[in-house]
Amino acid sequence: MVGPHGFYTQTPEKIVDASIQPLEPEAGAVLPVEIDHLLATGDVQGMVAMYDAYMAAAGAIHHIKEMPRASGCDALLEYEWDRLIAKAYLVADRLQGMRPNKHDVKAMGRALFECALEMGNDLPEAMAVVQAIDVTNEGAR
Repeated sequence: MVGPHGFYTQTPEKIVDASIQPLEPEAGAVLPVEIDHLLATGDVQGMVAMYDAYMAAAGAIHHIKEMPRASGCDALLEYEWDRLIAKAYLVADRLQGMRPNKHDVKAMGRALFECALEMGNDLPEAMAVVQAIDVTNEGAR
């Protein structure tokens, strides 16, 4: 709670409180539902944003994991990294079946190209993924 002069009036122990945003069990069922919604609405940009978010989070975890201070929790960080990468790959897998309009194709191509390389494919294979994108003739959404 903030007092009249902008200062916190709670005790320090109550400022950082996990009950404010309780940790829920693994929300594995939420991602497929959200993907299905984005697919149904043709929201290529939303799918690319989800892919980018998972990859950015995985990158941050990988960076922290490489630090000496993380040596005591490297197995947990590796587990979390694996989960985030798996989610990014799932999003990219479903993204590649979408038909972007001319305004979405660049972002979609970048995401799929990066994902193909991240998955261990070589440059010609990654380029083939991009070249297989089926662009619609629709205008901007």
